[in-house]
Order: sequence, then C-alpha cells, then structure tokens
Amino acid sequence: MRRQYKLLTSLIVITGIIGLACSFGGTPASKNNSGVSCTVNSDCSAGQICQNGACVAQNTGCTTNADCSNGQVCENGSCSACTANTQCLNGQVCQNGSCVIPVSTPSAPTNLTATAGNKKVSLTWNASAGATSYNVYDSTTSAGPYTDVGTTSNTNYTVTGLSNNGTTYYFVVTAVNSAGESGYSNAASSVAYVINTYTVGSYPFAIAIDASGNVWVANAFSNNVTKLSSSGTTLGTYSVGTHPSGIAIDASGNVWVANYTYTSNNVTELNSSGITIGTYSVGSYPFAIAIDASGNVWVANFYSNNVTKLSSSGTIIGTYTVGSGPGGIAIDASGNVWVANCDSNNVTKLSSSGTTIGTYNVGTNPYGIAIDASGNVWVANYNSNSVTKLSSSGTTIGTYNVGTNPYGIAIDASGNVWVANVYGSNVTELSSSGTTIGTYNVGTCPEVIAIDASGNVWVANGYNGNVTELIGVATGPQYFPYTGPQWP
Repeated sequence: MRRQYKLLTSLIVITGIIGLACSFGGTPASKNNSGVSCTVNSDCSAGQICQNGACVAQNTGCTTNADCSNGQVCENGSCSACTANTQCLNGQVCQNGSCVIPVSTPSAPTNLTATAGNKKVSLTWNASAGATSYNVYDSTTSAGPYTDVGTTSNTNYTVTGLSNNGTTYYFVVTAVNSAGESGYSNAASSVAYVINTYTVGSYPFAIAIDASGNVWVANAFSNNVTKLSSSGTTLGTYSVGTHPSGIAIDASGNVWVANYTYTSNNVTELNSSGITIGTYSVGSYPFAIAIDASGNVWVANFYSNNVTKLSSSGTIIGTYTVGSGPGGIAIDASGNVWVANCDSNNVTKLSSSGTTIGTYNVGTNPYGIAIDASGNVWVANYNSNSVTKLSSSGTTIGTYNVGTNPYGIAIDASGNVWVANVYGSNVTELSSSGTTIGTYNVGTCPEVIAIDASGNVWVANGYNGNVTELIGVATGPQYFPYTGPQWP
C-alpha cells in the first residue's frame, strides 16, 4: 500500500511539472486583457484597442478613426462604414465603405524595344511603378490606330503569327492597375519575316545568285558547290577545288569559284549545268572573287598579298600588289577594283588596269566589301563589330555599329546595307545613312549574304551547313554597280 501511495505521489508531481512546462513553454492560452491598463494598442489582445488607458473591444466605441478597424470611420462614438472622402484622414479616400490610400494610374512604360524573329517579334520594356499588368498593342503605321494584341504581368511579351513578310509593325505598351491604364509607351518597330532553311554542303562559305534566281553555294569543307532553285530545291552538287571560299557568276551564267588552299591555288569555272569548263592558276590562297563589266575575273590572293586579273577565258592578264591579307573584293561602276585587306586594316583602290589609286584606313580586320549606287564603298570590319562607309574618293563618311564579327555584306535595290554577323548568328540591316533598320536571327556562324530579284535575303550559315532564306525583307535585286556580267 505504501509503495502504491509513493507511486501515486510521484505521478502527481510529474503531472504538475508537465503542467508547468505546458504553461511556460507550450502554446499560450488566448490573451484577453479587457480592462487592463494600456498605453498603446499593442498592449492589448487581438481585436482590442487601447482607449482611455484601458483595453476595450475594437469597434465598440471610438473617439477617432484610429480606434476603428478595416477602414471604418468614427462617427458619434461608433465605428461605421464611410460614405464620403471627407470622413477619411491623411489623404485617404472612401472606397466601398472603407477609407483606403488612393491608388494612382501608373506611368507609361519606358524603353520599349522590338526584336524580330521567325514570324514573331519579341518586346521588352522597363517596369512602371504600381502596375499590376501591361497591355500590348500593334499597328502597321506609326501613328496608329493601335490594336490590343495581348496582356501580361511581365515586362516582356512575344507577338506571334506575323507572317506578312516585309511589313513593318509598330508596337506600344501601357501599364494597368486598379486605378486605370497609362498612356502609350514609346513606339518600337520591327519588320515581320518568315525564314526557310535549306541543307547544303559542309561549312558553306560563299554564295551567289544567277539570272534565273538559282542560288550557288560554295561549301568550304566538302570541296564542292551546291546549286539550289529559287524555292530551295537542290538541283545539283558539283566538285571544285579544295576549300572553295569565293564565288561569282558571269553574264553567260558561268560560275567562278576561288579554291582557298595551297594544294589548289586556283579558280574553277563551271557552266550553268555545273560542268567544269576549266581550272586556272592564280596566287597563293585565292579567297575572294569578282567579275567586271568586260567579263574579266579578279581574284584576291590572301597569302600572296596581291590580286590576279583573268580574262573571261582564264588567261592571266596581270597580278597587282595590294595590302596584307586581301579578303574581300568589289568593282565600282568605273571599273575600279576595291580590295579589303584583312591584316593591314585598310582598303586598296586599283584602276581597271591594276594601278594603285589609293589606300584607305578602315576598321580592324576588314573582309566583306560592297559598293552602292552612289559609288560609296561599304566595308565590314570583322573585329571592330562595325561597318565603315567610304566615299568614292576614299574619304570616311561614317562608321556604324552592327553585330558581332561582321563578315559578308550586300546592298539591296533601295540602298539598304545587309551585314552577316558571324558570331552574332544574325543579320543587320542598315539604311543608306547607317541607321540600324532591323536585326534578323539566322543560323549559326552566318558568313556571307546575297539578295535575289524578289527581295529574298540568302545567308550561308557556316556552322550549320545550311542556307537561310529571309523571305521578302529586302528590295531586290542585289545592287551591283553595272548591268551584268556579274549577276543578279
């Protein structure tokens, strides 16, 4: 019996200890401080306020609006819903029976930009304070009217389904919250385009278009040339020399290919059916090629730092020294030959007889070169990420930023300049004054560019082994300073 009494006593003690632990360390009981003295509301329990030094139930009596909850107001000693803004304090307004801080309409978004993609345009902008969503609008004219095309809570939006090739779309964005909708942001524009992609050989490095609209592509690593129809169908693949890197087409439709390697050091001539007409020796590592109005073929020899002039039958007419590493060549309406010297960062101008007229500094590592209808010379500076515009006398008119590592360059019938940016994997379109009109994503490592009579822009993507066609984005055909024999 004594043992049982001790056990019972122990249980009582333990239970008491547990009870104390629960009181001090467990969940506290609900606090009710009604009538307890206080100085601030936090001295009171939930649902109570400090009034006249004592905790009382909230909304049972009041002297000021601060004694009331949920936006109610103190009227005649009782809390009630507001009916007018004059009942509210501190700049608050009465909305749905409660005094609330007013919400103002957000300001318009800023820095709206538009980037074109395949059948789409991607938009980004800066956030507007207080905005809960954004409305996106588009139009085909800068003045509008604008049509609502989507809503988002993010600061970016992609407009899809834009298959109207060559059309410039204008976009604006508004900011929205419970107070209303802002005005329009700045307008941003982009040209809608559709792309097609066609597989060719290994590392396409040069491209030209014939009078029938067929596209000829020199594949540097597969040592051949692919002929595509204007719709992208492969019409044939034809073997040439080692590492073909330059291509041009004469008035008879014959295709001339510069084979860039010491094992070749020659030029291959194919007829329009791809049959080899002849192979002609030139300088060391022939890299680029152009054809003048008399049908003579000019070849830039990269490692011998000179240019070879061939007759239309492949006979060497002359060899002329230029700068270091000639990598691009073009001929103006007077028959002068302009050569971009990659390693000496300049351009050499030769007369039609090969006499040096002048040498003009440009950017770093110039390669691509083209001439517009006014005789201005445009040069793509590979390691300056820019394009230099020279007058016909060699004076620098301007230098314009483009994408990363610009290489190939072409000019359309409107005078707009198209530049293939190798490590940007895109193409930049500049106006004749050098303003950026648009940027178009293409394949990986776009090397060169050509424009057909329909205004389609063809880009050889070296790394992908394919050609991208940007449909209808340019004004065709590609501009050359004379009518034939180099096409289109």
